[in-house]
Amino acid sequence: MSPELEPQGNVVDERDRILVIEDEMAIRDLLGRYLTSRGFLVSTASGGNAGLERIRVEPPDLVLLDLRMPDMDGLEVLSILESFVEETPVIIVSGAAEFEDAIEAIRLGAWDFLSKPIIDMRVLDLSIDKALDRRRLLVENRRYREHLEELVAERTTELVRELSLRREAESRLKESLGEKEAMLKEIHHRVKNNLQVISSLLSLQSQKATDSRFSELLRDSQNRVRSMAIIHEKIYRSDDLAQVNFSEYIRDITNYLIGTYPIRADAVRLITDLDTDVLLGVDVAVPFGLIVNELVTNSLKHAFKNRPGEANEIRIGLKARKQDEDEAENKEYRLTIGDNGVGMKEDVEIGDTLGLTLVGTLVDQIGGSIRRSGNHGTEYEIVYRNGGAVRSGD
Repeated sequence: MSPELEPQGNVVDERDRILVIEDEMAIRDLLGRYLTSRGFLVSTASGGNAGLERIRVEPPDLVLLDLRMPDMDGLEVLSILESFVEETPVIIVSGAAEFEDAIEAIRLGAWDFLSKPIIDMRVLDLSIDKALDRRRLLVENRRYREHLEELVAERTTELVRELSLRREAESRLKESLGEKEAMLKEIHHRVKNNLQVISSLLSLQSQKATDSRFSELLRDSQNRVRSMAIIHEKIYRSDDLAQVNFSEYIRDITNYLIGTYPIRADAVRLITDLDTDVLLGVDVAVPFGLIVNELVTNSLKHAFKNRPGEANEIRIGLKARKQDEDEAENKEYRLTIGDNGVGMKEDVEIGDTLGLTLVGTLVDQIGGSIRRSGNHGTEYEIVYRNGGAVRSGD
């Protein structure tokens, strides 16, 4: 072998497959021997049709392609290869090509163009090494992309499964919440019905009692039961099972109380100053409701005795304000109940009567405070903070 045919560069470790498509046997054999000496696994084809058949059976890692061949020229081979071989580099090795042929070959996908005869085989070595390096990068990139696509597909499948499980869990949760809401509504409905039964029994007992004092005590107990029943009825009829619109409740309970006592409805004027939509939890609404019942009952029973023709008034106020701008749920509630009646003796303390004892106990229960004033009647102010207890006398 002549010196210019001696292998140049390092022998490759991996057996890259090279297909030589060349119609001239001498050149085909020369290239085959040289590339084999470089460590490549070489196959040859004498024309375009034979070369395409070899590529279909076993795709090579690189193709050396002549342009001028009798059965099918290199440009036609390139146009066919373009449709089914994506990563196989094709190097044109031709001695009879024109400049336009080179341009067309590159356009059809050739990676390089070498002219025969190749005087310095290092030119061929360099072209092959660059093409194979580029091919390896393309193959690695494709495999990496396919791996990423597999990972994305797997993760997508996992996410779809997780989303499906989450939706099923949410559906079960909604179903469970619906069942619990229905159960809570049923509980409030039954509590309300039971309280109404107790209220009706107390009413019947009061009507049959011969002792007026005993009858009055029964009616007071009936009103207390009724005040709790109204709260449960409001919850049952509301979409919110956790809170009561206490502004509406005050109007309902006071109108009910005025109608139950032997005093003309037009003889007492009810004045209200209530913030709209004041919502209280059931644990606070029930004691608050009983407090309203006791204090309004006291006014109706005691404040307007021996006052024919007087402008009798009962005043009720309810205010809610935020204690902290950053804590919307942290509020202070002020309930005021008063009248312009005869007033209460100064020596009467909260706890001296059953009704006032109950009021004091309920205020302590919610952690609130109560204060009484007596100018031109009697007025009570109850303060409750849902962010913490209120000191007595605030």
